[in-house]
Amino acid sequence: MCCCAIECVQCCVYFFNILFMITGIALLISGVVLLINGFVGFLSVLVPSLPYFYVAIILIIAAVLILCISIYGCMAAFKGDVCALIWYYILVVIVLCLEASALIMTFVVWRSGGYHSQIQDYVAHRVQLTMGRYGDGGDSAITEAWDDLQKNKECCGVENNLDWYKFAEFEPGRPPDSCCVEFYEGCSKAVNGAVVWEEGCKQYLIDATFSGLSALGSIVIIFIIIQIILLLFVLILIFLKKFGNDPKNTCCGTYVLAEDKE
Repeated sequence: MCCCAIECVQCCVYFFNILFMITGIALLISGVVLLINGFVGFLSVLVPSLPYFYVAIILIIAAVLILCISIYGCMAAFKGDVCALIWYYILVVIVLCLEASALIMTFVVWRSGGYHSQIQDYVAHRVQLTMGRYGDGGDSAITEAWDDLQKNKECCGVENNLDWYKFAEFEPGRPPDSCCVEFYEGCSKAVNGAVVWEEGCKQYLIDATFSGLSALGSIVIIFIIIQIILLLFVLILIFLKKFGNDPKNTCCGTYVLAEDKE
């Protein structure tokens, strides 16, 4: 048997299988954090209907699946059983296909396809609905989120500062104090009129939504590359295990013939 080659390929399978396992652990941690904390930042409060819970559940399920497959892969590579290696190969291919489908949905359908404008409209509409709950008599979390967003990103409202007149009980030109270019308590009620940010926060909210999708897509691409390399070495290992006893095969540059063993 081509012992030297088999041991070398087995080491490569172990290495990339460990990387495969690490990706599962990373997905599991991401899913748990997302499940506990939601989408970190303004979006978790201002767009509460985004399916963070379902995304977190999908991540956790995928992570558990990857961890189970990677553990099975280590056992299959250690035993060197061809049948077990073939099943391991099939399972990794299934995971790879699922990840590729998610990647295509994210970049082709959502970002550049017909759903891009729909997601933009949905996010803008959901955020506008929260404006009516701003203020002392409203939701303190929403009030704090809006104030932080408008102060830090130097914007006002969704489309523009007039949104506070359209969707909340504010006078035209007198939005919340957090819209003021020079912020101080009561600045929006200045006698000479307040100088407020003209640009709305819509673009930032849209960018924040799609940046999360882009980051997730980039991570999936890295996972796919690791799994393709892993599949290549598993395939080589299956071939060596299946045909390694052929007397025509070489082992470290020498021929192992049947008559040499006698």
